[in-house]
Amino acid sequence: MKRVICFGIFVFVLAMSSIAAFANDKIEKLITLAQQGDAQAQYGLASKYENGNGVKQNTDLALKWYWKAAENGNVGAQVDLGWFYQNGQFVKKDIEKAVAFYLDSVQKTIELKEELIAWDALSDEALKFSEQTNFKRK
Repeated sequence: MKRVICFGIFVFVLAMSSIAAFANDKIEKLITLAQQGDAQAQYGLASKYENGNGVKQNTDLALKWYWKAAENGNVGAQVDLGWFYQNGQFVKKDIEKAVAFYLDSVQKTIELKEELIAWDALSDEALKFSEQTNFKRK
């Protein structure tokens, strides 16, 4: 009976260490992508530091990565920084900066919407061409 319990504890500890290693590997990959300039990774890393999810909570690092993500056009980071400055969370309250971040996010959203409309129009034209020519993809 003691062997079964010991084996169960061993399996549990092994599983937990594997999960921790997997989580650490995932964080390392996220950090690498963020350092390479990936705006989505920067935003994800900022959120992890803000909330202490998988890393030690660190608002200075969270702000650093939110700023980098915002500079790289991440709308979520722009909105979050706007909210931080509007409400004085983690930063000194600054309505001008808040408005600037909100305006950046609106501009980026408009650009993305225009891009989606263009792609949608392009895909409509491609569909019409396909139907008119009986085009089949090989």
